[in-house]
Amino acid sequence: PARAYAGDKLLLLNLEDLFFLGRELLQLFAPGAAVFVDVGGAQRPGVPLRARDLKADIGAGLRFGIARTDSTVLRLDLAYRLNTDATGRRGIVLSIGSSQAF
Repeated sequence: PARAYAGDKLLLLNLEDLFFLGRELLQLFAPGAAVFVDVGGAQRPGVPLRARDLKADIGAGLRFGIARTDSTVLRLDLAYRLNTDATGRRGIVLSIGSSQAF
């Protein structure tokens, strides 16, 4: 796919600052937010991973910790891709998940 990277070695760095309200709403979830920077790359066999091959994005997202569970977090992230993808485009990436990304 245009937005995926493959290889037998992976480098991934994530810097994230989380902000939670510190209380539950309706005894169902604990809302919060995050700002982040992600940098990473994958190395194909026999090809060295160079600094210029790394890809990066910056973004922000919403976090919803589900009450009465130990680690379930719903996340909605919006990031801006700083490097072009395989199709030569930059732009916004939307990510939705049900756990911590890292």
